[in-house]
Amino acid sequence: MKNLFFLTAMSLMAIGLTTGCGGGSATAEKSNNQTVPNQMTMTSTAQGEVNLLVGGYSDVVIDWGDGSDNEIIALSDGRYEKCPHTFADATARVVKITGEKINFLRCMDMELSTLDVSQITSLEELSCGSNNLTALNLSANTALTTVYCDWNKLSAEALNDLFKTLHQNTIAEKKISIERNPGTDACNTSIATDKGWEVER
Repeated sequence: MKNLFFLTAMSLMAIGLTTGCGGGSATAEKSNNQTVPNQMTMTSTAQGEVNLLVGGYSDVVIDWGDGSDNEIIALSDGRYEKCPHTFADATARVVKITGEKINFLRCMDMELSTLDVSQITSLEELSCGSNNLTALNLSANTALTTVYCDWNKLSAEALNDLFKTLHQNTIAEKKISIERNPGTDACNTSIATDKGWEVER
């Protein structure tokens, strides 16, 4: 009887410990499907070394989505930091970048199929060229001055939709580059130029 009580107690303790770790993971997994303030996400199938360049005025945490440790980048005074990483294979993973005052992101040549920067309203310059993006929504990014999304897979319709999301704030010298997309020649650039954007194609 005493042995049975001991085994039962140990089992309960084990369940409690498992729930503590597993419960935390479950909570994190649930939050993965929700929008997180100050966090951008991108889906990458890159294999080998990639290089992010991030700029801003606050610490930035990068979750590479491949099980490696999170990387913390200490930024201040708007400086840029190069963040190299090596992916072991071409498995699709979601990279998450979190920071309160990120104003610059370069994520070129990362085999990106999706990019969501809607929670980074401080973003001023975005360079996401040479990827596989078929859509891009920048409606929340009202501080943007420069966008490079050339060499992607944006159709004319996708580019027109992108232009519609560009802000029309009175910021001088707003520029978007759309070179070498499938829809570059057929898109309606006046949607962007009417808002004060210069379109490079």
